[in-house]
Amino acid sequence: MAFKYYRADTNDALHYYSNKNVQTTNGVLNITSELKDNAYKAFNEKTKKYYADAKHVQSGMVQGWNKFCMVGGIVEFSAKLPGKATTGGLWPA
Repeated sequence: MAFKYYRADTNDALHYYSNKNVQTTNGVLNITSELKDNAYKAFNEKTKKYYADAKHVQSGMVQGWNKFCMVGGIVEFSAKLPGKATTGGLWPA
């Protein structure tokens, strides 16, 4: 199995991030999650060595660092999240 490299800036997330799970269609951003096994090479900061690891949920990530900057104002958006509106814990971080 070919290994993929895992980004270190994902806050120890329990899912694997792939750009295949992020799409825009007609001005709408879609981020999907799916059950999918992913083997990858992770890096141990303490030992400074790579090791084989796996994650079993695949999702997408969008970063705005150094791409969207503003000094003041309001950013407004609407989002459609899975599950019931009364259920807490939809945000993984």
